[in-house]
Amino acid sequence: MGFGYAYNETTKVVDVAQNISPPGNISGQYADNVPPLVSPEPAPAPAPAPAPAPEPAPAPEPTPAPEPTPEPAPAPAPAPAPAPAPAPAPTPAPAPAPAPAPAP
Repeated sequence: MGFGYAYNETTKVVDVAQNISPPGNISGQYADNVPPLVSPEPAPAPAPAPAPAPEPAPAPEPTPAPEPTPEPAPAPAPAPAPAPAPAPAPTPAPAPAPAPAPAP
């Protein structure tokens, strides 16, 4: 087997040549002169089975806004304690009846 090349500096072209023995296809002798492939031709890859479409993720449900807690009604201002009821004025004791005057 031999390789050769030629480089033309004017045109910048490179010619490459190869000589092999035995020669390749000589007029109708392809089967005799060309050895079979070392490895068989690769079989085309089988078409992948269609995968089911992915289920869409469920849409998130919005959380309801919390209901505002009502503000408690303001407590009424405490009423002042009632003044104690005045004690009833004592009734004056009855005046003693005058003793009868002695007889003369």
